[in-house]
Amino acid sequence: MINDINANSEYLTVSGSNSSTYITGFNGMQGVGNVRYNTSTQCMEVYDGNNWIRLNTGTAFLDVSVKARTILQWAEKKMQEEQQLEKLCEKYPGLAKARDNYELFKQFVNAQEKVDDDHKGMQVSASP
Repeated sequence: MINDINANSEYLTVSGSNSSTYITGFNGMQGVGNVRYNTSTQCMEVYDGNNWIRLNTGTAFLDVSVKARTILQWAEKKMQEEQQLEKLCEKYPGLAKARDNYELFKQFVNAQEKVDDDHKGMQVSASP
């Protein structure tokens, strides 16, 4: 049974609730081998004739893959760069104009690439 989940990553959040249990306690006679869910400790226990013994528990460790971490770190770096660029564009209007011109030219190039790709597709389908 998993008792705890510990996350060892800044990119993973683990949350949960122990607000609901299937067995709310043990009110019957205590016989050897009886099993209960202890709501105080949030654990399964078995009676050995003298004491309630906690059943073996485990802990799961969750983490993201190296590739996922690399992608997230890249995205975080790009977000910081964009924030810095936005601040510089507010301070230097010439840089804001250059950024706007770059975005406009990029749209033009992307549109031209699409036209070129469509034209190549027509040439291939028209060949005998």
